[in-house]
Amino acid sequence: MVSVKHVLTLALLLAACQSTPPETPEEARAVEERQLLAQPGPEHAFLDDLVGEFDARLKVWMGPGPPRATYRGQMRNEWILGGRFVEGTFTGEVNDEPFEAVSLVGYDNAQQVYHATWLDTNSTAMLPISRGRRVEDEIHFTREMIDIGTGESTLQRELLTIESSDRHTVEMFIGLPDGSLLRTTEITYTRRKEQPEQ
Repeated sequence: MVSVKHVLTLALLLAACQSTPPETPEEARAVEERQLLAQPGPEHAFLDDLVGEFDARLKVWMGPGPPRATYRGQMRNEWILGGRFVEGTFTGEVNDEPFEAVSLVGYDNAQQVYHATWLDTNSTAMLPISRGRRVEDEIHFTREMIDIGTGESTLQRELLTIESSDRHTVEMFIGLPDGSLLRTTEITYTRRKEQPEQ
């Protein structure tokens, strides 16, 4: 078993290595590049309109045609880790049962892609991290995931559209064997207005 002493010793060694000045110009450039990659940039600023408190309307499809059900909830998004990721906390009800979810969205400077994931109380699974590219006011995400019904790998697409600072949507689609896409979820987020003081 690893003791607290061992953990603290390792932490101190890592801190010492990071604080040791580079010995060559190449090492200095590598350190500078890593530091630049660690800083939030304009791709992160694009996510600013997601931050705040929103009313949410969630539609669910089980097949072609109109949505099978519509639910409502609230989403609170905030920057974490120095403006590197947007963390969302969703609360509401699904089928008259309390429903909670947590989401993360960020941009990887090194890979030059957006990443996102989602966890909720309807499952013990975390959605695999998706990879996304920005196209104007949209981010197009894709992820590979396991279909719990068949146990086979399937493609999921997700579209985040920032319509304005007060409204954005998330649409999810799954890939079908014939290559087509089936819409499964649409969430519309509308910024909550401050209530006037009485």
